[in-house]
Amino acid sequence: MKITLKRPAERINRNVPYRIYLNGKKLTELKNGEEKELELDSVGELCAKISWCGSKSLSDLKEGDVVEVNGRVFYNRVLPFLPAIVPLLSVFAFMDGVGDFWKNVMLLLMTLLLIGLVVAISVFRKKWIKMRRI
Repeated sequence: MKITLKRPAERINRNVPYRIYLNGKKLTELKNGEEKELELDSVGELCAKISWCGSKSLSDLKEGDVVEVNGRVFYNRVLPFLPAIVPLLSVFAFMDGVGDFWKNVMLLLMTLLLIGLVVAISVFRKKWIKMRRI
């Protein structure tokens, strides 16, 4: 069975290839802007990975399917900048002249931000890359 994998040229993760797996075994790597035709011996679950993050599995592949693999905008463009907010919030939280109420608000925001980052890179790690039939 032949399928085609497409990775559009994107600024997100442009220097890192996506590793493509079928049933847990590595098939190939897909570089930025690359398109590959793959001959599959068996039917199974196809997924993409980058570092410890990846995509949800795609199953029920058929002959001639075209699968687009790309990075999700939020996880790859916005999430890397969120840790920079923590030092800014801490500067304002511990500045002289800031009332106790605002210090508590800043500390709460920092805590929620850190919890959100941990959840994004652990619980939602299989949503870093998007795979879909086109």
